Order: sequence, then C-alpha cells, then structure tokens
Amino acid sequence: MRRTDRLFDIIQVFRDWKLHTGEQIADRIEVSLRTIYRDIETLAGAGVPIVGERGVGYIMSDPVFLPPLNITQNELEVLELGLALVAASFEHKMRPVGSGA
Repeated sequence: MRRTDRLFDIIQVFRDWKLHTGEQIADRIEVSLRTIYRDIETLAGAGVPIVGERGVGYIMSDPVFLPPLNITQNELEVLELGLALVAASFEHKMRPVGSGA
C-alpha cells in the first residue's frame, strides 16, 4: 500500500469521532504499530488535528476536509471521452419522435 493511501485510510478511521489505539489502527490497516506511530506524527505535523499519545489512544479534535485529488493528463482525456459518449447517447435518446434525425 502506498503511503499516501495509508495516510488517507488513517484519516478515514478517525472520522467516527471515537478514540482509537495505535494497535486498533494498525490491525485495521494491516501495518505495524511503528508505522502507525510514524504516520500519525506525519499527519499531526501536516496540520491534521489528531490529539493523543502512544499507549493511550488518538482522536481527531476537528473535522478535516481533504483537497480534491489530482489526475493525470491521460486520466483527464479518458474522462472527457466518457463524458462526450454519455452526452451523445443522452442526446440521441432525447430527440423528439418524428424529427427525422
């Protein structure tokens, strides 16, 4: 699992507003406890409002709103093609009966 995915998953764990121990998070995400401790320090250092301490537990003190995800140029082109196909299909189905088109 990529580190960015893991950090996102840790944030998702905290969205239930409950206290979580490092062991619980490690079991849920299937990584070592040491990795969780490092990742929580990284998140807290980046400004994610996680409070707590090792051996006791952690909780998110304020809601977190994540920025939009970035996509590559190829992914953008695929999305544009998909939207064009859906739009063309929709327009075809919406033509009035007897329009000759």
